[in-house]
Amino acid sequence: QIDTSTFTIESRIPLASGSMDYGAQMMDAAGNYGYFTTCNSSSPKVFKMDINPASGTYKQVVTTSSALEVATTGSGNRCTRSMVMDETDGPGYIYIGQRSSGAIPGQIHKVRMTDLVKISSITLPAGFDQVNALAIDKIGRNLYAGLGTIPGKIAKVDLTSFTHSATISLNATEDKVKTLGFDPATNYLYAAVQGAIYANYIQPDNIIKIAYDPRLQVHTAWDLGVGDSTA
Repeated sequence: QIDTSTFTIESRIPLASGSMDYGAQMMDAAGNYGYFTTCNSSSPKVFKMDINPASGTYKQVVTTSSALEVATTGSGNRCTRSMVMDETDGPGYIYIGQRSSGAIPGQIHKVRMTDLVKISSITLPAGFDQVNALAIDKIGRNLYAGLGTIPGKIAKVDLTSFTHSATISLNATEDKVKTLGFDPATNYLYAAVQGAIYANYIQPDNIIKIAYDPRLQVHTAWDLGVGDSTA
């Protein structure tokens, strides 16, 4: 816990043994609680921390009673690297993206904020591993998952039914979606992706503006030349 006015560390709290490698964190709008995920390969969990200075304590108050993952077969890294919060829906929920590799696709978990009870989980289609980023449209009731695939993919999840409803694939050189951002004013989703590597040439990373309606296709072509009159 860091006081930004003085930029000094005020307190620290260790979690239970084995709770290594934090994955994602978020704070609620009121500033009362923080939510943290761990990236343990065997049993990733969520921790709820009391962070309100008025309470006089900085402590862990709730922990998920069991590991987040649903699938128990196959192998792979079960890291939780992304999380979004929706305080407008009932008691409030957090959605957690879980990366994977090997035989198990990525998963998205719906967890109740008050007591960290896992309400539901969905497993994405085969090959949709590495849920690197999440963005939420609270009004349209959609969740978007940026995937670390080659090329990159973005999966759309209907929050009303909590089901995978659509997927778009990026261009051949637009790999591994790293971050997502949703602008509710314009209904556009923004994705930062990793460039592709060809021999000793590294294509720079890209930021892509993606139309909100996935049914509409947009094609663009660019030729930047070589720094002369053709550029």
